[in-house]
Amino acid sequence: MIEFGKIYKYSDYICTVNMLKDKYNKNMRVINIGKTWENRDIALFIIGRGNNSVAFSSGVHGRESINPVIMLKIIEDCCSYREEYWRENTLYVIPLLNPDGYVTAMERGYRMWKGNGRGVDINRNFPSVTWKKKFIGDKALSEPETMALVRFFNQYKTDMYIDFHSRGKEIYYYRSAMDEEYNRKQLKIAGKISKLTGYTIAEPFREMETGDGGGNTVHYFSEMYKKPALTVETVSGDAEFPLEPYEQKDAYNEIKDIWRLD
Repeated sequence: MIEFGKIYKYSDYICTVNMLKDKYNKNMRVINIGKTWENRDIALFIIGRGNNSVAFSSGVHGRESINPVIMLKIIEDCCSYREEYWRENTLYVIPLLNPDGYVTAMERGYRMWKGNGRGVDINRNFPSVTWKKKFIGDKALSEPETMALVRFFNQYKTDMYIDFHSRGKEIYYYRSAMDEEYNRKQLKIAGKISKLTGYTIAEPFREMETGDGGGNTVHYFSEMYKKPALTVETVSGDAEFPLEPYEQKDAYNEIKDIWRLD
């Protein structure tokens, strides 16, 4: 159903969401968890009904066009996996948190666009220890996309959260706001992901760049729920935006089994 090597416009993404929903309606649920500034739905896929749960998100930055397509393929894989697995496990996937930004980057000619429909970087909009005001009127939790993800976290209370970004083939695990025990657990999980994907584990000092406004998705989840939260960066560090469709297949092959992480 999901074809690699082609550009997915937003209409293609929606068409694929609907096809997955129709084909696998016995295996999963699709829920809209919010609306964007431009009134687009934010879709959440729920696969399984078990007590062990993990949440994935991608498409937080508009220009990062590879991961939403990969998430759709992973959803398809999961729906075809043995049913008994899903009696004990649940996977939550938000393939495209920022549809407005995706459209702006992919279809409006602003190929470097990271923000949402009004230009706010969602990944610097979550209330956390690291959050800093970046412009006049800036407030944490001001954006509908941010609020949608926070509502999801509050409602479903998953055991672990992974946010997929691009670029670098790296795993960010370290949280300066958390204690050593928490970070040791994070590092252990990062090691498993690294072994599975071949990705590098980012050193702690690289948690945030100098001048970074802070307040990203994993900071919020870590601090609020004290549970594992990691950022996984797909695609090579020297890839240029807009990311090329040929990157889809390789990135998928690298991360396709993360959902079965023990």
